[in-house]
Amino acid sequence: MLVDSYQITVYIIPEKAKVLIDAIKQVTELNYGNYHGVYFQSPAGEEFYQLKPEAEPNQNIDPEKIYSSKTVKLEFSIPKDEQLLQKIIAAIWQVHPWKEPVIRVVEGLESRKD
Repeated sequence: MLVDSYQITVYIIPEKAKVLIDAIKQVTELNYGNYHGVYFQSPAGEEFYQLKPEAEPNQNIDPEKIYSSKTVKLEFSIPKDEQLLQKIIAAIWQVHPWKEPVIRVVEGLESRKD
């Protein structure tokens, strides 16, 4: 059987991953079929970025410099429910340490046994 869902991906520094998952679990149990607390966390990788002049903090920024940080990718899915999605995004913004968290939401189908 296939069910409508949102697949959500969030990038975050490794030491804040548990804080983020705990905040998300306050909104949803991360159910997948007969399981709960279901999510994927990648090994740490390197994220690269450059700051625009309007970025905060804007003191002593070098727009030509390439910055980097260790990040992990967290992935999970929820039923296709716009209100639940908005609550999860709000929870992510509340605890995420970045001013502009990378949150990717993809609408799709997932398989379920029953």
